[in-house]
Amino acid sequence: MFSGLPYVITVLLCGLSLGAILAPLARSQSNSELAQAFYYVTALLLSASYSINVWMILGHPPNAFTIIAKVFGAILSACFAAIFGIAIRRVDSRGLLGQPLVLDTIRMTVALTFAIAGIGKAFNMAFMTQFFTQSGYPITFLKFIMFAEVLGAIGLLLPWAFLLALLGFTVDMFGAIVTHVRNGDPLDDSAGAIAMLIRLIAIAALVVMTPQGFFAKFNLRRRVLIASSAGLGCLMVAIVGSLLLHSGK
Repeated sequence: MFSGLPYVITVLLCGLSLGAILAPLARSQSNSELAQAFYYVTALLLSASYSINVWMILGHPPNAFTIIAKVFGAILSACFAAIFGIAIRRVDSRGLLGQPLVLDTIRMTVALTFAIAGIGKAFNMAFMTQFFTQSGYPITFLKFIMFAEVLGAIGLLLPWAFLLALLGFTVDMFGAIVTHVRNGDPLDDSAGAIAMLIRLIAIAALVVMTPQGFFAKFNLRRRVLIASSAGLGCLMVAIVGSLLLHSGK
């Protein structure tokens, strides 16, 4: 319950469907108003969800808090998918998804998730050390990942470091999946990484759709090619890096 890849996909599909169902009710709202609503609802859910997660990291709460944290996480995921469901049913879907606040909201969610993940590893060193050691990685790599996730979370919110952080997190999540596959772990163990990859892909898609800075000088077809090549490059870096780290232990 509350875990595994089927659960992650179900939550996202439910959110997408709910957004599509509610879209007619939001026709009277402007794109900027919907983007603001998405931001405020997400910020409220984030505050509640990560307050509970921090509490769990620092202490030993009863099982009920674990369930509550997962429920809030599911609602956050559904909310993320719902904005795309609403956009699908709108005449000006690009107008809604192109709102800067939509991209900023998803970036905020992803940044906080990675920050909590990096900090959480520090409070669960025994388990993380065992996992990294069994996976053939040195402990210094674990410490690097912890530092990179917290630093990358900050970078994801900074305009000048945003794309670099996006690429770094994509490598990180591909690396997590590659590690589980090489370890022979069940696919459900990669559910969290896959869920984060979906969000990272969504961020990349929004950047391609409404380009700024470097991407603005390219047409849509070339932007898609650049983004796809970057994603494939991240996968290759994750595979090669995993092999090198494992062989060099």
